[in-house]
Amino acid sequence: MEQENIVQNQPVPEMPVNPAGQVGQPGQETTNPQVPPDYAEFYASGADKLNVILQDITRRDNMAVEIRTLAGDSKRLEKEINDQKKALDAELNSGISNEREKYIAEESKKITDSNAAIRKTKSDRNKAKEQGIKNRIENETAAMITENKDTHRYIRRTLKENGLPGYCDNAWFYTMYCSQGIVEWLIRILVFLVGLVAIPGIVVAIVNPWFFLKFILWVGVMVVFVAIYLTIFLLTKDKDNGTLEEMREYRDKIRDNKKKIKAVKKGIKADVDESQYNLGDYDIKIVDLEKIVEEATREKERKLKEFEEVKKQQLIDSINAKHIPVINDKQYMVREKTKQYEEKSRELNALSQQIEENYEKYLTKSYTNPDAIRRMLEMINNNGAQNIGQALEMLKR
Repeated sequence: MEQENIVQNQPVPEMPVNPAGQVGQPGQETTNPQVPPDYAEFYASGADKLNVILQDITRRDNMAVEIRTLAGDSKRLEKEINDQKKALDAELNSGISNEREKYIAEESKKITDSNAAIRKTKSDRNKAKEQGIKNRIENETAAMITENKDTHRYIRRTLKENGLPGYCDNAWFYTMYCSQGIVEWLIRILVFLVGLVAIPGIVVAIVNPWFFLKFILWVGVMVVFVAIYLTIFLLTKDKDNGTLEEMREYRDKIRDNKKKIKAVKKGIKADVDESQYNLGDYDIKIVDLEKIVEEATREKERKLKEFEEVKKQQLIDSINAKHIPVINDKQYMVREKTKQYEEKSRELNALSQQIEENYEKYLTKSYTNPDAIRRMLEMINNNGAQNIGQALEMLKR
């Protein structure tokens, strides 16, 4: 009788509905649905059952936290491993490079210093050669230069004695007023074309006056040019009594000397014989420095080979000895964490399946949590509920 009252107070579980809309087995007419025996048994259980459920759920939740912690630890360790590997690579690269440079530092410095000394010595040698060439040109052309200066002084003194200005001793003057040869006549004609056509045209184009003024301006510029030319002519050529033509011979001599001076300069600069410039000391010093560079280079190559074949591996082993054990330890820890994670995950899956089959079936997920179970225990212990079924009904209200 007591069992019947308990059953009548249980919540009715959701049962399959037949096509006719009746509760129970398909095709069976039922007016008072009955609670299945397993539901009745579960709902009739009391605080002891809830304590077991709370213990399983708490263990499941704690296990989930532990699994998340294991996953976080694994990620942290993997990051630390990657950081350690990066530090290892960086130390290998920088360490090998630095040690290599230290190992050949003496030879590298000797090569650098010697090459700098070679460049300076060659520069000094070039300067000494240039000064030697300059001195040689001065010595070989001194007589002709002195002769040209004396000739110029004689020409200007003669011009002055004959009432002619000193600027008559000028190549442009002889071209414009004492033209000889086709070249001078062509230059003279070209100057007249520029003075009578080009310059007036440019002036008119720049000023851009009225048309009639253009003609006047053009003619004015031409008049100025002709006036300047005639003024110089009246001051020089018109007063000449043959002196200008007489001085031409001296000017031709100056011109011939200038050609000879130019030829001498060209010949001296093209001369490959450097023996007369006293450059032997520079050459000896350069050869000695080049020998130092060659010897240092051979020694540097030998030491580089020795470093690559012996020292490098020793350095690598030393650096690895500092980092590899740490990496191995962390990798071992990751494997252990992974193993624990997998074991705990299997346990959690089994426990979760057990909770789903044994508890969530009756309480649903909404009430299969520590807070709901504790509240149902409170209903039984303090609020008069006789069993899980009554506690669940009170919790739902």
